[in-house]
Amino acid sequence: MICACIALHRRPEGNSDSARWFELINEFSVEVSLPLNWVRTSEDSPLRKIEAGMASLPAHRYLDVYSSDQKASSVLGKWNLAAVFAPTVGTTVLAFRQNAVQSADLTSLSNRLLECFETAYGYHYDRLQSKGPTLFAFGLVSGLGFGPEDMLEADAIARWGRAGIDDRGYLRGALRDVFPNNILTGAHLAAAVENCTLESWIHSCKDRGTLLKLNGDQYIWSVEPQQIASVHLALAKAGLLLSHNDAIARP
Repeated sequence: MICACIALHRRPEGNSDSARWFELINEFSVEVSLPLNWVRTSEDSPLRKIEAGMASLPAHRYLDVYSSDQKASSVLGKWNLAAVFAPTVGTTVLAFRQNAVQSADLTSLSNRLLECFETAYGYHYDRLQSKGPTLFAFGLVSGLGFGPEDMLEADAIARWGRAGIDDRGYLRGALRDVFPNNILTGAHLAAAVENCTLESWIHSCKDRGTLLKLNGDQYIWSVEPQQIASVHLALAKAGLLLSHNDAIARP
């Protein structure tokens, strides 16, 4: 099953509000008819049931929540919606199975999440549920084999874990990769690409996507699927992609 995902990464000193985050995730889950029913308040704690109709939780330093029709022992691998709030590693992520949701405006949802998670970088992506869509945001490998393509993908994910999650290279204007929707700040738009800023480079050609201001210093850069390969190549040559591996051939 393919999951649609949003990952947001913040500044180390950025504000985050777990109570408001839970309210927003809960509101979205109700909107898409996938009500939350499981929660953990630490990575090591057991899952516990969310009572029907619960609209708020006290503040926590860590949360992950799920909508699943499975028993607790199976929830982590068989959910319809999952979301993780982990500000200590600067990351929040939401994922839901596309076949379980009729429609969802990820840009609008991203905007809502920016209210409670001071974001320095983010992106939307699709990923098979069997390949750990929430773990992907944290630079953790799941569900890959040992063939050449899987090993290269695992390397790219691990590169993000080191340069993105650990070193927070996105604060210096670098991106993880080029995704269909990329949430950027002024630091990214000022980065150099082909002797100009990324912002000027995007605006100079219609085949480089569109840029829309969200709020404050945040922008969303949307790139059509058929444009991603050429845009990736240009940004990789400029040294702006933290997960880029020269061994991975791009068309």
